[in-house]
Amino acid sequence: MYGDCSLFKEHIGKYSYTAVKYYDGFGRERRKRFPDTKDGEKAAKAFLKQIRSRKDTGQLAAASNMSVGEWIIEFMKVYLKPKYRPQTYERTKYTAKKLEPIYAIQLDRITPDQIQELYNSYKDDLSSASIYKIHKLLRAAFKKALVTRKIAQNPMDAVEPPKVTQEEITIFSFTELLRLFRTLRKKEWQHMFPFFYLLLVTGMRVGELLALKLEDINFEDREIHVCRTKVGRTGNKTNEPKTKAGNRYIPILYDKTLDHIKKLRQEGNLTRLTGYLFQTRSGNSVNYNNLRRDWVKICEDAGIELKHIHAFRHTFATAALAKGIPVLEISRILGHSNATTTLNMYGHSMPGYNKRLIEQFQKKKKEKNTKKAVAK
Repeated sequence: MYGDCSLFKEHIGKYSYTAVKYYDGFGRERRKRFPDTKDGEKAAKAFLKQIRSRKDTGQLAAASNMSVGEWIIEFMKVYLKPKYRPQTYERTKYTAKKLEPIYAIQLDRITPDQIQELYNSYKDDLSSASIYKIHKLLRAAFKKALVTRKIAQNPMDAVEPPKVTQEEITIFSFTELLRLFRTLRKKEWQHMFPFFYLLLVTGMRVGELLALKLEDINFEDREIHVCRTKVGRTGNKTNEPKTKAGNRYIPILYDKTLDHIKKLRQEGNLTRLTGYLFQTRSGNSVNYNNLRRDWVKICEDAGIELKHIHAFRHTFATAALAKGIPVLEISRILGHSNATTTLNMYGHSMPGYNKRLIEQFQKKKKEKNTKKAVAK
């Protein structure tokens, strides 16, 4: 047991000592020697008492044969899974796989240097955001290990968190959109036209559009109720939006958009009233893997650079701000928790934004000076 200690006489050559043997918080055996005198024995007993006190207060933890990998699995299963949404838990499992290089190290013997080296090894292969997710998982796991006395010291206290750099947002140029939708009108891809068109004109996330049902659309008020998102790449499992702002109503701005939605309801001479807006022949939600595979081929056919499908959402937001639509409205449509998020991501797209800020500042300054002059 860590902190277990004993007092004994030790002889080294012609010298003798009163020694205390104990184990530190990392399970390493330690010895402290005192002179073989009455005062030395007194000091040794005082030190022994101090070590035992540190053990009782949790400063020296109990010994553990658990590895880092074993603890990560237990920590996730016991503490994360009950409170995480299934989709979030699956993503966290993917992050945990990145810890495999340190899985075999004993939990109470891993050092800050080993963790820092793990981060450094991923610099060329992972984004800064992905490395930070690894750091976040380790920080939470070791914090819980400390509280539950599986370790005496938290190595994460000495680890430098990775700096997250904001990745540049990619959008489609006008020329790219022309080529893209010209390609989507071809017979081979025309069935995909409504999906990508709706992504562009609504700003919805891919998972939200894949989970959208006909009963979520109010044709009379021209509104789309975003109230769920697809979980995973296959199957029909859905979740409610992560935040309150994510559950929202999106206006159907164009008549053409309404026409496309109405056509999707038609199945021969019948009009569907329920079910997924975009569905397979068997009535299931569209498989994201198949969608992604088709998207790659569409970009190749259109002769444009392959971009993430999320670029449709970025393009919508950027274009809306460029047209002067209020930030609060754009933030609401996108489902952002606050307008600050929208501004941080897309504020650079607002034409004359800096100029208007300067004008507003100068106006307030002028009004303030006028009030001072009147007061005098």
